[in-house]
Amino acid sequence: MSRRLAALLALLLAGPAAAEPVVVDDSINGRLALPAPATRLVSLAPHITEMLFAIGAGELLVGADEYSDYPAAAAAVPRVSNYAGANYEQIVALGTELVIGWQSGNGEPLVAPLRALGVPVFMVEARRLDDIPDTVEQLGRLTGRATAAGELATTLRQRLAALRARYAGAAPVRYFYQIWDEPLISYNGDHLISSALAECGGVNIFAEAVPLVPYVSAEAVLVADPAVMISAGDSPDDNASTAAWQRWPSMAAVAGGHRYGISADLTARHGPRFIDGVEQLCALLDRARR
Repeated sequence: MSRRLAALLALLLAGPAAAEPVVVDDSINGRLALPAPATRLVSLAPHITEMLFAIGAGELLVGADEYSDYPAAAAAVPRVSNYAGANYEQIVALGTELVIGWQSGNGEPLVAPLRALGVPVFMVEARRLDDIPDTVEQLGRLTGRATAAGELATTLRQRLAALRARYAGAAPVRYFYQIWDEPLISYNGDHLISSALAECGGVNIFAEAVPLVPYVSAEAVLVADPAVMISAGDSPDDNASTAAWQRWPSMAAVAGGHRYGISADLTARHGPRFIDGVEQLCALLDRARR
């Protein structure tokens, strides 16, 4: 018997190789250790679901939040949570090996019962553009999809590098990002939207607000007089929520015709498609700049 054949027989007799333990360290979770990559997952946010499908781990999902609707295959995943809470009994009954949640969207109170039940939880949070490819790689390690995740992360980083190169030294443009009109809500400077638009010269007029998502007044917007107004809606051209500002035609954004809409799916979900949204937003700021 040849050495090569003997080695092959030894491998067959030994059976499948044992999975390697997985350890991921980050600032939110500290150290999360799993005995092997998770094969039964629950996602508590739409952008987490998108990320998992993007790295080929969508097939591992046994549960997802009510709003996970992209890609189309996500619609077949059982619903286990919404904005009001999570069905803990269902999550446990599904044999969940790992729950992935959104720190600022779900919060610790929602996932604490899962931790108490012994279900491993991994929380994600993006405050800077580079956090998105970093999170993709973390999820790749946790799910045994490190190769696919690494390829996607590389592509995202290349797009971010191109974005930064394109707008390097761009003149600042002051903007108001309107999340909601009644009550009037925006983002502060610590939010991912703000740090993303800063990459192309965007200056958030409410950057100094204390809450991450502050309630603001119409008077404050009028005093700040932004050059651009942006609102997220159902489509890229949906800027109906900023229509009321037409009452002040002397405002820079109104006078210059720089009220823009963008699909909320691209800016409210911090997955790979968020980069698409940032590229579009930067192009809108550039219109005002020119």
